[in-house]
Amino acid sequence: MSLYDDARGETPDPAEHDQWCALCAGHGTPGHGPTDGTRIIANLRSEEHFCGRSGGAPSPAAFGAFLQDIVDEARRPAGTLAEAYDAVCRRHALCGVPLPSRVLPATLFRYVTFYWLRNIALGGDPAIVDEVSFDESLSDDWDVWKAALASVQFTRSSGESVFAAAPAEGSCPADGRPAAELLAVLGLKPDPPSRFELRYPSADVPEPRFPTVADAGWFAYFRPAAPGATIGCTWHRDNDVAGIPEIVHGTRSLACLTQRPRRIA
Repeated sequence: MSLYDDARGETPDPAEHDQWCALCAGHGTPGHGPTDGTRIIANLRSEEHFCGRSGGAPSPAAFGAFLQDIVDEARRPAGTLAEAYDAVCRRHALCGVPLPSRVLPATLFRYVTFYWLRNIALGGDPAIVDEVSFDESLSDDWDVWKAALASVQFTRSSGESVFAAAPAEGSCPADGRPAAELLAVLGLKPDPPSRFELRYPSADVPEPRFPTVADAGWFAYFRPAAPGATIGCTWHRDNDVAGIPEIVHGTRSLACLTQRPRRIA
């Protein structure tokens, strides 16, 4: 029996969940990435590291509560099936099995868009015209920018999860990869193609955990970690193969950055 099978059995009426799965399978276009409802179902059925916010071992009861929450949310009239699913996922973020420090590399990597830095992190500063000039400004005035970023969190609320690449010690996901291939191996959308690389110590992040279906939401380029895995892993967007080790963690200030954001063009 899998964690999913045990969790389904924990729900008050497993048939209700099966009905939701039938609706989900018809939502979106099979084979079309993030719109593929059949992939969402497959991810649910292969999830093996969901334990709930309290931590510990994988928990059928906690995963069953998540599955039931999906059914309950879908009954509400507002929004689409995908929007309802995402709402549930936000309530169950950071519910993966905690990761011990020994499996983490010293440095984590996160790749964000220019628009995220300008509009979210820096409040839509009109003086930041484009990513090239912004990159030059980061290089010339890093001390100023570092002070500005120190008051910014990775996410807008404390309960959200942050995905981070956790490659082998001493390696960098962007090294030797063009920007398009980097985004593909990270399972990220190809548009816009360039990103800014954030580097920060794993020792500075709260709640490092296995990424779960709840952290990914309605995003079909995600794959749950396999049974027996020691850490999560990205999934190549185009080749359908495993990519780079990854984790999720709780939010914190960008004051933890060890160097200026690097533009990956």
